[in-house]
Amino acid sequence: MRRLFAGLTVTMLLLAACGSSGGSDDATPTEALTGALDGLETMDSLTTTFSLISTPESLQAAASEDGGELSAEDAAKILDSSLTVSGETSGAPGAPAEIILNVAGENVIEVRAIDETLYARADVNALAETFGGDPAEISAVADQLAAGGMIYVKPAVDGEWLGLQGFKQFVEGYAGQPAETDASAEDKQLVEQFTASIKDNASVTEAGSDDAGRHLVASVPLREAYQDYAKLAENLSSGVGGAGIPGGELPDAAEIPDENAKLDVWVRDGQVTQIEFDFLQVRAWTDEQPPEGLETMALRVALADFSGEVAVPEDPVVVTPEQILQDFAGGSMTG
Repeated sequence: MRRLFAGLTVTMLLLAACGSSGGSDDATPTEALTGALDGLETMDSLTTTFSLISTPESLQAAASEDGGELSAEDAAKILDSSLTVSGETSGAPGAPAEIILNVAGENVIEVRAIDETLYARADVNALAETFGGDPAEISAVADQLAAGGMIYVKPAVDGEWLGLQGFKQFVEGYAGQPAETDASAEDKQLVEQFTASIKDNASVTEAGSDDAGRHLVASVPLREAYQDYAKLAENLSSGVGGAGIPGGELPDAAEIPDENAKLDVWVRDGQVTQIEFDFLQVRAWTDEQPPEGLETMALRVALADFSGEVAVPEDPVVVTPEQILQDFAGGSMTG
């Protein structure tokens, strides 16, 4: 796991390239995209929200393609869900970070990293109800575990915060070496080379405007972009950076469709606010016809500044990772 955090940092820097200042909204489409990529080094922190853009009917059609069934109610829950990640792009030691999983409009899982402690909570009852589980049965199991000495299980099931003290040290000890959190100058240089390739190869057009801002469509040669990514991955995994980006098992570039990948980007006040990738274009590359009823399916990435402030939860139940492992290992040996 050496340089795991550095690898994650490089990934965040790639996202930051799309989310940083893109200059004036009066700039040409190409200038706006170029400005966003040029802002790679200036983005200190970022809040990124991932969601699926579709319709209940399209989700049901996609599910039926593999012989599955999805109710309109469950499809609506999926469309009303999101994953939000907030943190600093520098990967500085002790920098606060937050992850929120929202399911059907409710924050069901939250994780906060503050200093050396990882805080986490899960609305287990809401998750059980959403996915057809029985909250009463889960509560009964939690009571049994609590009776056996795992006193933190019941509060966790009830949606209270847990504070995992010494989490970073535990991860480092498990890996056998300290985690490096800063992306090296070489890593950043390689990322800059990758984004420079995108700038050189992308064709950008105007697509109007809406509440999210000025709508641009970037078209990037898929095979050329893949070749640049493969080179970056190889260097980071085995050469200059060693950041752990997978490169050894990547397919040959000849196997990548010689097509253009389109990315929708929205810009407001010189800032990229939203990015969308249409999954249906992948089918077009392979001449695969979508099932009847599947009309729209896209990944939306909403970008915003992150204040850098993450609050410590009130009265968390404090536990150590070692204690949890010992409890469950003991239970598995005696149960």
